[in-house]
Amino acid sequence: MNTDWRRDKGLWLILDMAALFAIAYNFAILLGFGPDEQRHMNYVKLLLDSHQLPIILSTNPYKETAGAHAFHPPLYYLTLLPFYALFRGLPGEGEWHLVRLISTALCLLPLPLIYQIARQIGSQNFARLVVAQIALLPMWGMTASTINNDSATFCAVTVFLWLLLVRFKDNLDKRACLWLGLAMGVGGLCKATALLCDGVALLLFFLARDGKAVFKNKAAWQSALLVLVVGAVIVSPWHIRSMIIYGTWTPLPEAAPTPALPLPEAGKLVQMMHPNFPLIFAFANWRLFYTLWGQRDWLMQRTPDGPVEAVQGAIYLFFAAYVLVASISALSYWRKTRQTADRQETADRQARLILWPCYGAFVLTWLTVLQVALFMHWGWSEGGRYLFPAFIGFSLFLARGFSGLIGEKGVRVLAFSWLGVGFALNVLSLWWLLSYLNPTFVPK
Repeated sequence: MNTDWRRDKGLWLILDMAALFAIAYNFAILLGFGPDEQRHMNYVKLLLDSHQLPIILSTNPYKETAGAHAFHPPLYYLTLLPFYALFRGLPGEGEWHLVRLISTALCLLPLPLIYQIARQIGSQNFARLVVAQIALLPMWGMTASTINNDSATFCAVTVFLWLLLVRFKDNLDKRACLWLGLAMGVGGLCKATALLCDGVALLLFFLARDGKAVFKNKAAWQSALLVLVVGAVIVSPWHIRSMIIYGTWTPLPEAAPTPALPLPEAGKLVQMMHPNFPLIFAFANWRLFYTLWGQRDWLMQRTPDGPVEAVQGAIYLFFAAYVLVASISALSYWRKTRQTADRQETADRQARLILWPCYGAFVLTWLTVLQVALFMHWGWSEGGRYLFPAFIGFSLFLARGFSGLIGEKGVRVLAFSWLGVGFALNVLSLWWLLSYLNPTFVPK
């Protein structure tokens, strides 16, 4: 199968549009106004000026060394360090904009890998659709244009999945396991989310490959263990440091309780038994969903009543219908293939080998963010951007659903229609930034 992305002009069109919007967001988003961007930049400044890692000085009130994002591992910030050192001192705001370009590169590099992963189970147009559904979202543009470690995590998780599902899929020997362990460890040194995504993807890969026999496959467990051990060795110094300093390997900020539920001190069981829990649970899932598409930082700030709110609502209803149609189609396709010939079963096994790891990474990330939102920090309910590193799973699911519904010709039309959808979404987001958010929230 030819998966050479370099010869696909349609893919290049998607990549070019994504890159142009990322550059536009770079200059449209006020410096320091990306999610936690000032804290991320303070981390880099602290490394350069004081040659030290930040620590959490106090949880109530929450305070960090030099205002740096002390919760996160250092690899992303170490990556930015030489560029910031080189660009610091440029006139005006040049240093910020140039350092932001590193995030752009980290978000662009995984897109050809995602294309190759999708080509393992689908056509050229199918792979274009998978990439377009990621790269043309405002969330991708925001991540690619600001200083944030989600860009590095997205890159690291995608590299791990590409190694697992493309490069070493048919020959998972010790050398391959060492590479996978290295990718897992590097991702974990960017953000702990990478460990969740990579770990579940690895286990589901073996389950999809071997089926029930995996539980008796000693070689599979040895390979998985080798990957996990190598990853753990690389990432463990950071978490050992956290245990020594804080007594926990992931020190989260002070809880911001979920509204209309008992305080976290009451325990999760008490919160789940509360009569308000079903409504809060549904509301949290909906908030996670709509911040996937319209990034709260741009479209969900409180606004005066008027046409903008109607446009926002239309966007979310459109994507709700889009996901619903894809989900129904995917379920229908799954039911049909339950009774198939051996030839079709082979094709479905190949699809499971690719889809299960990607689906698992996305679902586990969603559940992790959801449980934090429900039981620890309600602000995470608007954390669509926290799902970004594993968004490939969701995009594959949508593309798979539509390919079963509209066929190859329909997928081709849909893939190129996403150029228009993505253009409209990003133009709206840029207009909203420049016309409302910047004038409203810029310091007077």
